Amino acid sequence: MKARLEPRINLEGRTPLETVIPLSTPFIVFADPASSCNFKCSFCPTGHRDMIAETGRFQGVMKYEVFQKIVDDL
Repeated sequence: MKARLEPRINLEGRTPLETVIPLSTPFIVFADPASSCNFKCSFCPTGHRDMIAETGRFQGVMKYEVFQKIVDDL
């Protein structure tokens, strides 16, 4: 088989964004509105109630008002 997997964009010679535009804020914000999952991946505590309890992470679904405030504050 001669097929190859290649990225759609060229990642070589890229300039790191933080060196071009020094910002005092994060580049990425991740808000997880639900800490529930119906998969049971062995490496992830999200789908296992006992494992997620051990991590101390919130269990449940974020209220819409809280999520909307996060988005508005950005």
